[in-house]
Amino acid sequence: MNFDYSLSLKLIFKKKENAEKILLVLKPEMQRKYNRSKFVLKSCEKELVLTIQAVDLTALRASFNTTMKNIILSNELIHT
Repeated sequence: MNFDYSLSLKLIFKKKENAEKILLVLKPEMQRKYNRSKFVLKSCEKELVLTIQAVDLTALRASFNTTMKNIILSNELIHT
């Protein structure tokens, strides 16, 4: 599949452990197969690097929104 659109985003956390926990929580989502997009999340120290590739802008936006909602929710759960 040809992914014509991509987005990369670096998220910086206060603690390395928080970035690692979120990576572990989202790992099953990264292994799922999607028709129009894919995403990769990598952890490096206190940072998470999110990369999304998609066949069109609609798929890119949808994948970004879903992934960010999961990251935000996971982060909120860590802090409760």
